[in-house]
Amino acid sequence: MKPFLKQGITIFLFSGLFFATFMALMDYFQGYEFGAWKFFFSALFFGGIQAGWRLYYMYQNFKKFNIEVPNQIDFKKIQKEEITTNTRPEELRSLIDKNYVNLNIAKFQFEENRVILRTKGDGVSPSETITIDILPLEDEKYTYTIESKSNYKLPIHDYGKNYVQVKYLIRMLQKPESKLKVA
Repeated sequence: MKPFLKQGITIFLFSGLFFATFMALMDYFQGYEFGAWKFFFSALFFGGIQAGWRLYYMYQNFKKFNIEVPNQIDFKKIQKEEITTNTRPEELRSLIDKNYVNLNIAKFQFEENRVILRTKGDGVSPSETITIDILPLEDEKYTYTIESKSNYKLPIHDYGKNYVQVKYLIRMLQKPESKLKVA
């Protein structure tokens, strides 16, 4: 099963069953009898709306940053990738300043061979901490290890935001001469 569809089914089940259970409890406290048909209808209807909305949001986020909709990746809580490029660490700071809004950065700090970015939550997924480790190589090249993870301990879903952040930073390091445009 593709991870994108798997995530949709997970959202459908969790949100639908949560809503149906909540409504059944509200009915119980108001003195109404439990109706199985009402429970299943609430679970299917609300779960379907939530899954459709969340998958649409994820798809639009990929489309916004011109990132191919992933078919076989896992929407892990921690996304980590590595790139070797000739973009200097000094250029990285100006790249982050240019793309501050696109990355949704709340604050950032530069250390010796590390950059730490903290993003804002957006109502759909929680805020992240993005760590960029810099390893100098020979011939004016650098290896950047980019890791994005949620600031919360137990997020149920990533909604592809960590994946988008890492891919966007890799594209940014590959094309440092221009400000990346968001479609």
